[in-house]
Amino acid sequence: MKGRPWIMRTSRKLSSISGQSGASTMLSKDVAVRLDLISKARGLEAAEEYFASIPDTLRASCVYIALLNCYADAKSLIKAEDTMQKMRDLGNADLVTYNVMMNLYAKMGDLKKLHSLVQEMEDKGIAGNAFSYTIRLNAYASVPDIKEMEKLLMKMEEDPLLIEWNGYAVAAKGYMRAGDVEKASEVLNKCEHLSKEKNARLANEVILSLYASMGKKNDVYRIWNKLKNRRKVCSSSYLSMISGLEKLDDIDGAEKIFAECEAKEVYFDIRIPNLLIAIYCRKGQLGKAESIMERLLESGKRPNYRTWDHLALGYCLHHQTEKAVETLKKAIFASDPLQKPNIHSWPSCVDYLQSNGDTERAEEIKKWLEERGLFSAECERSDNCIRNGNCGSEELYETEELEETG
Repeated sequence: MKGRPWIMRTSRKLSSISGQSGASTMLSKDVAVRLDLISKARGLEAAEEYFASIPDTLRASCVYIALLNCYADAKSLIKAEDTMQKMRDLGNADLVTYNVMMNLYAKMGDLKKLHSLVQEMEDKGIAGNAFSYTIRLNAYASVPDIKEMEKLLMKMEEDPLLIEWNGYAVAAKGYMRAGDVEKASEVLNKCEHLSKEKNARLANEVILSLYASMGKKNDVYRIWNKLKNRRKVCSSSYLSMISGLEKLDDIDGAEKIFAECEAKEVYFDIRIPNLLIAIYCRKGQLGKAESIMERLLESGKRPNYRTWDHLALGYCLHHQTEKAVETLKKAIFASDPLQKPNIHSWPSCVDYLQSNGDTERAEEIKKWLEERGLFSAECERSDNCIRNGNCGSEELYETEELEETG
């Protein structure tokens, strides 16, 4: 059997344990967890190799669900569908399985297959849960198909077990996409009433972001006061508020929230200074961006690749290309080998060096990028955008990752 050494060692261990009486059920759950971790840490190919090494006696439903999740996360549709069919054949296709596939179809915008799966569930008597309905609601809201969204929402409201706060948040997004701010406000009000203690923080962060997108500044600050009244304000709440205030073009307000975060010594989250640096770079306030970077370095806090990349692109967009080149180097070397960051500033930096006859440094940057696997379709896309000057700032700066609903 050809394969990686750690796969072969695991295979021999699994084979010896699987023959022990009473061990299979518990071990299958362990195998499922390991499969998921391998996929996240080593990639889909390694997960497939590991799955191939698992004896048939240990391939319980939980293991197939873990494999299905791997394919769904990678948006590997054909392999996900093949795994789903295998589970049908084994009689292992349950609600969790259908939810995974429905979510995949929804993300890929394939409403026809989504409807087909819903019909299959109905034919087999598999009742959906709140997550099942929210997946479908999100699919309609994304189009948006307001008629179908409202029909489904009414059905969910008939059963308190099917409607949760995030269902109304998804509906609000649908109405916003359709340009109906009034109805979006109505469902957000219902969303607020359903945000209970165990999920109040996340719910209020999402609600705050949605109010910001609707331009409702008073409601943004009202929800922020709710978040501040909690025993401890989390870093994700500061992220949501600063991001929301940027949407409202309230940069002074964003600065005050950032200063409050620093003063309260909230658990350090690099995403918060990164977000403000990106905002300053978008606004052309490079001095303020540099000031935050200096404070980070002076305090011994370590910027990540995204911190440097935001600043490098800011220099590029505002014609300080020599600074951009030096900052780009720091962005490249701060990237983890397992990450695939979108380093947007490299095309302008390479062009600048080549036009000035500095081919040595230009080739050096290309080499570093290649070694870290940072050339990608998105890099090529940003290359064209930057060179043609037709990218909006929202495309050039990824918002720091916030928790999403749906």
